[in-house]
Amino acid sequence: MRAVIKKKISILLCFSLLLTMLTGIGNPAQAQTGSVKNVIMLIPDGMSVGGPTLARWYKQTALGQADSLAMDEIASGLVRTHWAKGPVTDSAPAGTAFATGHKTDDGQIGVLTAEEGKKPVATVLEAAKLQGKATGIIATSEIMHATPAAFTSHDPSRGNYNALMKQQVYNDIDVVMGGGGEFFGPTGGGKRSDGVDLRDVIRGLGYQYITTRDEMSAVNDGKLWGMFAARDMKYEIERGGTTEPSLAEMTDKAVQLLSQDPDGFFLMVEGSKIDWAAHANDTVKYARDIVAFDDAVKVALDFAKQDGSTAVIVASDHANGGVSVGVWADGKYADRTFADFKIPDNIGWTCGAHTGDDVGLYVYVPTGAEKLRGVVDNTDIADYMAELLNIDLAAITERLFVNLQEAFAGKGASVAAEVYGGDYVFTVTKDAHTLKLWSNSDKAELDGSQISLEGLIVTVDTSSVSEAVYNTYIPQEAVNLLP
Repeated sequence: MRAVIKKKISILLCFSLLLTMLTGIGNPAQAQTGSVKNVIMLIPDGMSVGGPTLARWYKQTALGQADSLAMDEIASGLVRTHWAKGPVTDSAPAGTAFATGHKTDDGQIGVLTAEEGKKPVATVLEAAKLQGKATGIIATSEIMHATPAAFTSHDPSRGNYNALMKQQVYNDIDVVMGGGGEFFGPTGGGKRSDGVDLRDVIRGLGYQYITTRDEMSAVNDGKLWGMFAARDMKYEIERGGTTEPSLAEMTDKAVQLLSQDPDGFFLMVEGSKIDWAAHANDTVKYARDIVAFDDAVKVALDFAKQDGSTAVIVASDHANGGVSVGVWADGKYADRTFADFKIPDNIGWTCGAHTGDDVGLYVYVPTGAEKLRGVVDNTDIADYMAELLNIDLAAITERLFVNLQEAFAGKGASVAAEVYGGDYVFTVTKDAHTLKLWSNSDKAELDGSQISLEGLIVTVDTSSVSEAVYNTYIPQEAVNLLP
């Protein structure tokens, strides 16, 4: 009898093992339970909760496609979007919340509030880089616009392109793609006065600098910097016949390049022009750019499902325009049927500005990782990504952003500053040693020897030379260079 029971148990165990193996075939994400190695965050800037609804109707009625989105299958909750002092946020503090886990003031990028001294705080991208991961940013606006800047740079003013773009250049990001090419030329698009052609600097740092879709397609490895428009890239509905790649194509190329790093990667993708169309209450451009954004989400999801160690997070930084499917002028609800439903008819807008609504949250994680759900704060997104990647953002902030004056005064060194090309150069002297530090870069020079630091030199008060000395932050690594 016992032999029969043992035989039955053995058969059941074999069947269970076979079933486990079979259910894993073709679905690596379900078969693996390891930690998350890669994070892709996609931001549909300015997309209200009504945006996906409108995009589905647009796909069906205008494009003749199925009325579903890639985002639909990973819908997870809602995000509260308020900034430090009010309910309706700008993209700068909203992006800062996503990138750093901190609320800040209007217009500020990657720094704390004025009451907190505007101290720079580390971003998820910067922390991932220090883990040895590859990093990337993509946008359809200028690349130094608020959202991509919030992940890669630090300044109290989102309009300070001089600082933001230079910090991006020197922040050792592996893949950068978007618009804004003219700002990197010697005239700086009117935003810089140093006369430096930053495109040459970018090439000198080992990037393949490209400007067309075909050039992008030809890149198969290495660091990539793609500037596909002088300023912002075109709306998706206007892109045909141009040399610009789509957001989905840029995302696909970025994933292809970044996934070659065995340590993993972090990628931020922004559908920037959704927000611009909402400001203009342009229903067709708004809907079409959401569809184009969703195509990029599909690229990310397809990779994540095949890879098995990638998380995908989708959330807008804020709502815009108060879009609705249905307007007061329609009268009775029954007056509008599927037969006569057309876009942009029957679509309402309450304003041409940002609104304080909650926005949608969409999350995909491989088996073994916890999915973020429910109603969350925008700062929770940064904390969640840091948790997935086993990152301590507070510790990275202390490592990357030490007050220059305080640190060197503690070493008995003296600090002097001068202005050069719109930026500050700090000269630190102690005994026979001279250390030079260039703001808005990672550049240092010790006794004539050039050094690239692991983080940026950031000045948050440029009102005077004396104020700059007391309001500049440097990596601890720079402090350690002097005995």
